[in-house]
Amino acid sequence: MSPAGSHRFGHRPGFVYTHEVTLDQLLAGKSPEAFSAEQLSSKAFWRLDRKQYYAAYLLFEAAWRRAEQTGVPWRAERNRAATSLFEAGHVGEALPLLHAILDDYAAHPEAVSDRHWVEHTTQCLLRHAYREDPNNFETRYRQLTARAAALQDRESPWIHPFQEELAEFAQSLGCRDVVRELVATMARRKPMPRALKAHLRELRAWLDD
Repeated sequence: MSPAGSHRFGHRPGFVYTHEVTLDQLLAGKSPEAFSAEQLSSKAFWRLDRKQYYAAYLLFEAAWRRAEQTGVPWRAERNRAATSLFEAGHVGEALPLLHAILDDYAAHPEAVSDRHWVEHTTQCLLRHAYREDPNNFETRYRQLTARAAALQDRESPWIHPFQEELAEFAQSLGCRDVVRELVATMARRKPMPRALKAHLRELRAWLDD
């Protein structure tokens, strides 16, 4: 059984799930087929906005499956199902789904729908690298951001909070080259918030130490 109950995603043996709802509870006992893909997606976004990540995952995955019945690939729902599952703490189950997102966009360069979610997907993978494989963080950072940049045809990371989070990761691990590159990227922001100016001063002082 998967974390969603009867869903396609594989369950990792021995992994304990706690404090989580079921899709049946979220839909008040009704079948997903009683709802349109749009309705399920709306419910999922409502949960995501409230950081109810596991509930969001269940509903996004249900919306995606409903949409598939029409033959239309709903990448936004698929993408958010994967990142919501990661944010819910089901990392082992989420990792192959996250990699599948990147593989899908690589295989379908014509697919523009929700392609910016490559950045969110990459950030999840970088958070995992920081937590689980810190000794190889810089290597993974360069691999993942290079792939994200190629898939989006733009510099990565480009989402401001992600840049700041990655700078903190790199600083804590002593990855000076990564910090230096991120400082240069963040220094180009206009207008520059006062808090960021202070953060950049701290990072530059650390680099000069």
